[in-house]
Amino acid sequence: MPEKDDNNTGEGASDLSRWCWEVGTVLVLSGVLLTYAVEVRNWKLAQLGSLVGIAFLCLGVLLLSKLLSLNLVTERAESTQNDQKPGYSQQRGPRTSAEDVRDVLLRDILLQRLVMVAGFGLTIIFIYAVQYKNWPTGRVLSTLSVGLVSAGAAWLIGALLGFLFGIPHTREGTPQTSKVDAATSGEPSASDSRYSPSTSLDQISDWLTKIIVGIGLTQLSNIPHKLNQLSRYIAVGIGDDPPNLGFALGIILYFSVSGFLFGYLWGRLYMLGLFREADVEKAIKEGLEKISTQILDQRAKDLVEQQLDLNAPEVNSVKLQDAIQKATDDERKEIFKLVFEARRAENAREPTKIRAIRVLQSLINTDVVKQPEYYAELGNNQVDLGNLKDAIEALSTAINIRDRRGWQGWGDLEFKRAIARIRIANDTQMDTPDLRKQIQADIEKAFKDSKNAPRFRINEEIKKWLEKTAPENDKSQ
Repeated sequence: MPEKDDNNTGEGASDLSRWCWEVGTVLVLSGVLLTYAVEVRNWKLAQLGSLVGIAFLCLGVLLLSKLLSLNLVTERAESTQNDQKPGYSQQRGPRTSAEDVRDVLLRDILLQRLVMVAGFGLTIIFIYAVQYKNWPTGRVLSTLSVGLVSAGAAWLIGALLGFLFGIPHTREGTPQTSKVDAATSGEPSASDSRYSPSTSLDQISDWLTKIIVGIGLTQLSNIPHKLNQLSRYIAVGIGDDPPNLGFALGIILYFSVSGFLFGYLWGRLYMLGLFREADVEKAIKEGLEKISTQILDQRAKDLVEQQLDLNAPEVNSVKLQDAIQKATDDERKEIFKLVFEARRAENAREPTKIRAIRVLQSLINTDVVKQPEYYAELGNNQVDLGNLKDAIEALSTAINIRDRRGWQGWGDLEFKRAIARIRIANDTQMDTPDLRKQIQADIEKAFKDSKNAPRFRINEEIKKWLEKTAPENDKSQ
C-alpha cells in the first residue's frame, strides 16, 4: 500500500509539472499575440490576448498552489510515518500526532486561501485595466499601475493592523517551575534563567490597538466621508469614468480587509508557533548547558577525590588542571573545601598533603581572579611538609594580594610565615640580621590580629624565638 501511494504521489507531481509547462507555453504565446496586436493597433485582439494570458496565469497559480499543498501533505505524512517507527522519535524528538498534522495543515490552508483571495482581487484589477475602452486611450498601464499600487498599499496597511491585533502576548506573573520539578522532569527551571522575554512589542501593540479602536469609535461618523475622499483620489489616477470611483472604493475595502485577516491569522497562528519554538529551543539549550556543566563539575570533583585518595592512583597534572579549569566557580570552591578538610583531618598524613599540593597548584593556575586563600592554603601545606622556601613564597603572594585589595585581618598569613622563617633561622648558617627583622615584622603584624594572641602564648616556636631575641630587642629599643 505505501508503494502505491508513493506512485500516485509521483504521478500527481508529474501531471502538475506537465500542466505547468503547458500553462507557461500558453502565456508565452499570449504575450506574442499581445505584442503583435499592440503593434498593429488591433485593440480587440489585444484585449483577447490579455484575457487569455490572465486566465492561464491564474490557472498556473492554482496549479502551483496545489503542487505546494501536495508536497506539504507528503512531507507531513512522511514525518508522521517516521515518528511511528521504533527508535526514530527518540532520535528526532517528540512524535507528531495526527492532530498536530491536521492543525498545521489547517493553519497553512487558511493562509493559503487568503493569499488566493488577494490573487483573485489582483485578477479583477488586471481584467478592469485591459477592458476594451482603455486600449484606444492608452490607459491600460496607468490603470493597472494605480490599481496594483493602491491594492498593495491597502493590503499592507490591513496586514499591519491585523498583526497588531493578533500578535501573541507574553504571560507575566506565571508560576515558575521549581528546581525539584525541573530535576524530576529533566527540564530546566524557568527561575534559573537570568533573562526574561521582552514585552515592549506587546505593550506597543496594546497601546496602538487601543488608540486605533478609540479613534475609530470617536470618528465613526466621518469614516464614510474619508473613504469617499480617498476613493476619489485613487479614481483620478485611473481615469475620468464614473465607475472608477466605485472600483477604487472596492480596491480599498477588499484588500484592506484581506490584509487584516492575513496579518491577524499570521500573528495568531504562525508567530505564536515561532515564539513557542524559540522558547522550546531556549529551554533545550539551557538544559543541555546545565547538564554539560554538571557533568564537567562532577568530573572535576571525581578527579580531585581520586587525587586525595591514597588508595587510588594519582591523577595526571594536565588532566587534573584541565578538569578544574572547565569547572564552575562554585565547584572550585567545593574543591578547595575538600583540600582544606583533607589537610586538617585527624588522620591526615604526609602523602595526603603532598597530593593536595597538585590540586592547589591546579586551582592557582586556573584562577583568573587570584584568590589569596589558594596561596595561603598552599603555603600552610608547604610549612607542614617542611618546604619552607616554597611556603614563604606562597604566603608572601597571599599577603600581597590581601594588601592590594585592602582587606583587614588575615593575620594568620604572617603568623605562618613567621614560623617558616623561624625554622629557617634555627639553622645557624641561614640566620641573618635581615631574616630576624623579617621575623620580627611578621610577629608584630600577626600580633595585631586579636585571634593570634592566644596562639602566640602556646606556640613553643614563637615563645622560644622571642626569648632568644629578647636581649636584641631590648638593645634596639
